[in-house]
Amino acid sequence: MDVKFPCSGCGCCCRRVDQVIANINVLDDYNKELLRFPYNHNNGVCENLMEDNKCAVYEDRPLICNFDKFVREYEFERVDFYNLIIASCNKMMDEDNIDSKFKINKLWKRKF
Repeated sequence: MDVKFPCSGCGCCCRRVDQVIANINVLDDYNKELLRFPYNHNNGVCENLMEDNKCAVYEDRPLICNFDKFVREYEFERVDFYNLIIASCNKMMDEDNIDSKFKINKLWKRKF
């Protein structure tokens, strides 16, 4: 089963690029150059965030913004990594008073 990251589209991480970079930088075993964020992000807000919380360069977004590709590239255990990111997303949403409808539920591993 190929699980995709369950982004709720709140735009919080795009308004807090510096926080996302800081969260990813605590991980070991990766090439930090691949995580370089190439876009302007004054006050943490990505220049490609549109008014509808969509990304203007979504199909060509940086690796740090593409958790599905990030997991494949670094061979992280997908559900465990996503649950870490989900916890970070929900924490940022709480801090920014984002509507609770955007909260993301933790993923559970399937038991066979």
